Amino acid sequence: MPEKFKEKAKSTFESFYENMPSKKNFFAFFLLNIANWMLMYFATFITGLAVGIELPFIYYLAILPIGTLVSLLPISINGLGTREATLVSLFGLFGVASEKVISMSLINIVIIFIIPSIIGSCLTLKKEE
Repeated sequence: MPEKFKEKAKSTFESFYENMPSKKNFFAFFLLNIANWMLMYFATFITGLAVGIELPFIYYLAILPIGTLVSLLPISINGLGTREATLVSLFGLFGVASEKVISMSLINIVIIFIIPSIIGSCLTLKKEE
């Protein structure tokens, strides 16, 4: 292995750890991440109420993380379909109609992912002009 490559790899590895946040900040990042997920799940809860799913928020906190994990499987685009199938199955255990669950999930995708993406794209393009 050439010496130049070794030095480049070593400096890259060391610079990664130089730019790491301090350990005391990790707890703040963890709390911020938990708050973000709770906000997204609360938005899903509100959407569920809007389409007629009358379950307590704690049920959403039990079901939605499972749907999120299933959506991370690399077998569909952005988990579309796999998430809905999982949510239909899990909400079905509580007698919720599948069309309500699919409506909630698709509306939630628009509210949480698509609208912010469009706004961010517009702001990015505006800055470049």
